[in-house]
Amino acid sequence: MALFVALAALAPALAPYEPCGRLDERLLPPSAGHWFGTDELGRDVLSRVLYGAGFAADPVAAVGAGPPGARHRAGRGRGYVAAGPTC
Repeated sequence: MALFVALAALAPALAPYEPCGRLDERLLPPSAGHWFGTDELGRDVLSRVLYGAGFAADPVAAVGAGPPGARHRAGRGRGYVAAGPTC
């Protein structure tokens, strides 16, 4: 869990590209430049995984030690909140 939180916190420094894509690099297979490849919008998948870890770790850190009812409400509410980079 500590490794997951550390990767999430360091995502801007570790990610090789911004999480938003370029249409001229669509659907590239994994390579030295894009370790996990790119998706249909040209977004680097590794960068999106690293930035997504921060989005996923945020509510866990906020309510991880709280009572089960509070964790459920916080997780359910987080699903309705748009956060992270919008491309």
